[in-house]
Amino acid sequence: MGFITTNISTGTGTGRALTEAELNSLIQDCYENGGRPDWLLGSYTQVNKLAQLMSSDRTYNDGNKEFTSQMLVYSSPFGRLMVEGDSQVADDELAVLQKDMWAVAQLRPVAKKDTPETADAKNGVLIGELTLEARAEKMNGKMTGLATA
Repeated sequence: MGFITTNISTGTGTGRALTEAELNSLIQDCYENGGRPDWLLGSYTQVNKLAQLMSSDRTYNDGNKEFTSQMLVYSSPFGRLMVEGDSQVADDELAVLQKDMWAVAQLRPVAKKDTPETADAKNGVLIGELTLEARAEKMNGKMTGLATA
């Protein structure tokens, strides 16, 4: 997530534990820069660690027949954030994002171009250029150097 360069929490070094205090501090930094973060995006490792961190808040009752160990929403002092994992995120990172401040921009519109036929087959290619547009990068943040084991 090299596109976030402003609000970066590196803590005291690499391999450190994810803490709620550090996460809330990062969310506050985004908030103070005008952001209203609504999405936590991290590797599946960090999403799992976040679920473990919040496991003490679970409640059980006799009617529950199923145990779940997932976290879909994190309620912070600055609002609710959806929690999602992605295999493309580095194992030691967790991002705090405001979804409406990111968009896919077209540099060259996607178009189909026909290419010569081979035998009875019609061929073609799709040509275009897309990029990620950061509308307000300062409203987002990330934690790096988190423990992966």
